[in-house]
Amino acid sequence: MLAPTTPGKQVFIIEEGTAIPEDLQTEIADSEIIFVPDGTFF
Repeated sequence: MLAPTTPGKQVFIIEEGTAIPEDLQTEIADSEIIFVPDGTFF
């Protein structure tokens, strides 16, 4: 089941444990962020 998202918002799929730079944290603050288990992407 997919998480519901708000229309018009960007969706970021991020692996758990990924370091997110501060400037990117600010940029994606108003976006939908979905965390997936580490190792999902190779």
